Parts: sequence; C-alpha cells; structure tokens
Amino acid sequence: CFLERNPEYLSVGGLYEKGTIKANFKDMNDEDIPHFERQTRILRSLICLVPFKFKKLVSMSLQHCAVLNTELLDPLLTEDVEFLDLMYCPRITNSDVKLIQNKCPKLKTLNLSGCSGLTGIEEGILFTN
Repeated sequence: CFLERNPEYLSVGGLYEKGTIKANFKDMNDEDIPHFERQTRILRSLICLVPFKFKKLVSMSLQHCAVLNTELLDPLLTEDVEFLDLMYCPRITNSDVKLIQNKCPKLKTLNLSGCSGLTGIEEGILFTN
C-alpha cells in the first residue's frame, strides 16, 4: 500500500473504532519546493482509506500540506471529528472554515496557525453564544 511506504510522514491508527490520522508534509519536498504530486497522492489515498478503516474519524492532523484545498479536505471531514490540525496549509481559505463548521459539529479543537490563505475569520463563524 502506498501509505504504508510513507511511515515517516504518516500515522493512521485508532482505538475502539475511533480513528486518528497524523500527517506532516513538512519534509516532503525537493530542494525546499513542496512535492505536490506526492502530497496529492497521499491525500487521495487517505480519502479512499478512511471510510473503510474507521467507524469514526475523531482526530486528524494534516500539517504543512501545500496541496490541501477544499476538494481534498471535504471528503475527509465527518461529523465525528473532534480535533483538526491544519497548521501551515496555505490553500486553506475562509470558505474552508465555514465547511469545517458545517461538517464537523462535534469539533472541539481547530488549529489553523500559519494558514496563509486565511484573510480573516468572520465573527461568530465557529462559535455561537
């Protein structure tokens, strides 16, 4: 499996049917240029794997991913996600934050540090009184 050949970048696991994904794409580059094709292949593989591997995906960390955009993020978001770390994913935008809010009602923790595609979060978009 393609994912099994990349253990230095990716960890997929779970306990009691609750799944976790941890992927750090920081060092997946060629001479400081992100390796877009490899990152895309890994994300597409995760999209195929998640529905078969986990009953509930509760924790997902996809750090430093240069290709993560709405098209690749949307299929990974589920109503069971409680922890989401998208640190330093430059293609995450304001509309993705709205998508996360709509698809992940149980979300407790969201990390968007370093997401340069964000121009500002509208007041009340994630939290309601």
